Amino acid sequence: MVWVETLPEYGEVEDAWSTPTPGPVQEVAGLSAEGATPARDAVWRLLALAVEVVDGKRHPGQLRAAVTAGVYESLLTRWREAGPWRHRLVSLHLHPLDQVDGTPAAEFCGTVRVRAQGRPGWHAVALAGRVEAVAGRWVCTAFRLLLPAAALRRAAAA
Repeated sequence: MVWVETLPEYGEVEDAWSTPTPGPVQEVAGLSAEGATPARDAVWRLLALAVEVVDGKRHPGQLRAAVTAGVYESLLTRWREAGPWRHRLVSLHLHPLDQVDGTPAAEFCGTVRVRAQGRPGWHAVALAGRVEAVAGRWVCTAFRLLLPAAALRRAAAA
């Protein structure tokens, strides 16, 4: 079992946000398409921590047991390339999938608020992926931050 806590805030003061405070690790609960569930709360916490890795605030090794090898490598690359951007998870939609082999799974999408450190204003990027229940806990098997087309063009030009 892995215990993960959010990092204390540091640096400049940011707007308040709505991520729930971490609680005890919850066992996999039933998924529901309606409102908040223990499963949605657990996935929200996992993704909020993954977004902290993208920011460079948290080492990806702290999430190693909660993500697959491919997701870990992706987070490790983003952690190494963390820049002056600040990311905050602001929305999450969890869609339960049919259980073909009896393993609960869900796909998620959401919105991440991104802002350059020291600059006013922010923009939104999409987040998408998949989680599966493994040994009584949620494991992220796919995690993608979908960059705006302008950012992709700038990266290709560099």
